Amino acid sequence: MMNTNKVPFATQKVGYDQEQVDRYINKLTEEYTSLQKKYTELYGKYDVMTKQSDVGMAAVSKAIVDAEVRAIQIIAEANNEAAQIKGGANVELVRIQQEKDRVINEIFEMINGLKKLVPCSIGDI
Repeated sequence: MMNTNKVPFATQKVGYDQEQVDRYINKLTEEYTSLQKKYTELYGKYDVMTKQSDVGMAAVSKAIVDAEVRAIQIIAEANNEAAQIKGGANVELVRIQQEKDRVINEIFEMINGLKKLVPCSIGDI
């Protein structure tokens, strides 16, 4: 990169040397063009990297949201299944209690029938 702070131009009787100034301006123009090209290339790379980063972040965000939605679905399914199991267990419990009550009633009926057949008191046994 050239130092543009102090450029000694030769002076003539009537101002600066036109060819020397033109060469300097051409040199500045070439350097500016080169820097502009480098800037454009770097900005293009930056733009691509930014877009890739944005795509990556969008993918990560989508994955997180999808995972949260799936977790909510799994919890809802588990709660539903637990409710069905609990409901089935309650139905089975009622059925078993009814069966127990029926068997106890049968036993008391048999005891009462035996009491009628046997002259002694079964309660004494």
